[in-house]
Amino acid sequence: LGAFAGLLARWRTPGEGRGLSRARLARRGLARYWLRNLLVAGVVACAVFLLITVAANERRVRPEELTDRNSPSGGFALWVQSALPLRTSLPNALDELGMKGREKEVVARARFFPCRLSDGDGVSCLNVQQPAVPRVLGLSASLIRRGGFRFRALDAQQHAAAGSTWGMLELDPGSDVIPAFADADSARWILHKSLGDEITVPTATGRTVRLRLVGLLEPSVFAGELLISERHFLRRFGDGGGYRVFLVDVPPGNRAELVQVLRRYAPEFGLNIRTTAEVLQSFLSVQNTYLATFGTLGGIALALGMLGVVLLLLRQVEERRSDIALQVALGAPRRLPALLLVRETVQVPAAGACIGVACGLAAVAPHLLREHLPVPWGNVLLAPVGAVLLGAAAVSFAAWFACRGSLLEALRSE
Repeated sequence: LGAFAGLLARWRTPGEGRGLSRARLARRGLARYWLRNLLVAGVVACAVFLLITVAANERRVRPEELTDRNSPSGGFALWVQSALPLRTSLPNALDELGMKGREKEVVARARFFPCRLSDGDGVSCLNVQQPAVPRVLGLSASLIRRGGFRFRALDAQQHAAAGSTWGMLELDPGSDVIPAFADADSARWILHKSLGDEITVPTATGRTVRLRLVGLLEPSVFAGELLISERHFLRRFGDGGGYRVFLVDVPPGNRAELVQVLRRYAPEFGLNIRTTAEVLQSFLSVQNTYLATFGTLGGIALALGMLGVVLLLLRQVEERRSDIALQVALGAPRRLPALLLVRETVQVPAAGACIGVACGLAAVAPHLLREHLPVPWGNVLLAPVGAVLLGAAAVSFAAWFACRGSLLEALRSE
């Protein structure tokens, strides 16, 4: 905005030895009402800036996030949760129910990673209250060996002692402390904890267990639970009756067929079968709902602000009616002053829109580049394009209205 103000100041300086052109006339017209035009550009720029920063942070699950091990899904395709704890792995439990040959082949192509789950409240953004008893997920040794996912922060000392990231969960710090992982956003906003802090969790026996956060995950399917190893889970929480959560790694070509098999036997164990994309989208939906609300309110604010901008532009056109009369008296066709006014005045909201877009993208660029997020250009450009079109429509109507009829009275005042 400061640069735009400097440009208007430069245009106010009369140029010597320069030819006359429509572009120079438009620039001189803008410089005449420089403070008003700067105000209009500032209103549009601020509104567009806010809408762009909101729109650019909207998240959707991308296809590549469902296959990469270092993605929010960890490369898993399905999240299966059982209402009844299973003493054995899910494939063995299904086999006991009498699976057929084709069904056995489909299940055999997938890898099931069982987890033990304690009773408690979820710690994700889906829980609107402070969880009194955070839910704990005991990861099997096979899942710990597999690894995956991305981490935002790690305890360097514990990482060096374990030699690997997921191996940190198998460490035994002593006393009654258990190493744990948590989703970074859930730990910060729901639990109000950071790396190295301890969380006290009550067990079914009435005792309490202290979990120390040695790693914070980037947003993932584990946003609702605290993660510990199965070995520590069995020692502190008991066996929980068996396994209740299964992460399934299955080739994309067999995913639909596997889901059909699992749904066939789902009533026997009370299976809740969801794709990891659905799990991730359920977490993102809360954030996107807030962003959509702010975007809607910002759109309403932009519309109200543009009404004020339109009134300023209309007033500016009315004040230029004597200029139009003089140009017509000197022989210019009536459409020429109207086109000149439109060209001059539309530059103001256009300049504000460009300033808002440039500053908005500069503000969100670090986040988009770090997360490798695509820019939703449709949502980003909707606000500035709409502001420019609304300003152009208002000025065109005002210019047409100012040029019609008799201009004698306006000429007398010139």
